Amino acid sequence: MKTVVITGESRGIGKKNGPRIVKKGYQIVVDYLVNKLEVEEVVTKIKLTFAVVFV
Repeated sequence: MKTVVITGESRGIGKKNGPRIVKKGYQIVVDYLVNKLEVEEVVTKIKLTFAVVFV
């Protein structure tokens, strides 16, 4: 399985493309600097698609 690293997952391109990448069969590693709560919300939504997410 291929893995994609996404920085800035809580907003912008990362937030928009994280779910799209997972739907294509990749597992993702997300990174954030400030918005932990927002990242956790995004990760929860992604995990609901049965994906493996590393934070």
